[in-house]
Amino acid sequence: LVAKDVLALARYAEEGPSAARAHPTDEHYLPLMATLGASMPGDVLRTIHSGIEYGSLSMNCYALEEPAVGGLH
Repeated sequence: LVAKDVLALARYAEEGPSAARAHPTDEHYLPLMATLGASMPGDVLRTIHSGIEYGSLSMNCYALEEPAVGGLH
């Protein structure tokens, strides 16, 4: 995701050994692809929340933002 490797992200089911367990259906994964498609060149990925619930449920949240200008954002 950080590298914006769209092909690898689109082929997640073939690329990731645990993809079927992590995403047995696509409805929770496909919004990520829509967001990535709406991003602009140069956007920076920022983690806005990170955590695990119930020992295996990722609650990570990300934002795509314009790069900082002059060190301010």
